[in-house]
Amino acid sequence: MSQDNAKTATAENRDELKPALPELGTVPCPVCRRRVTVFITKTKRPFINCGYCSARVFYNGSRSIRCLQRQLKATHKRTNNPESKR
Repeated sequence: MSQDNAKTATAENRDELKPALPELGTVPCPVCRRRVTVFITKTKRPFINCGYCSARVFYNGSRSIRCLQRQLKATHKRTNNPESKR
């Protein structure tokens, strides 16, 4: 019986950890301006949860989602552009 428990324990250890919510990227927090990750809710809406100032911002409207997309594109261009590292 102890061998069966050992086999199931090693099988559980092999399972990979997966994030609970998918991520889009990072943007500055609207309150404290630190970089935070943008997550997607189960209802497919983006939101941020700042660990520094405890702000939770949900982007529900189409205009707020467009503003968020512009911020994501701007940061994506900045990180991939070799000219910006100078």
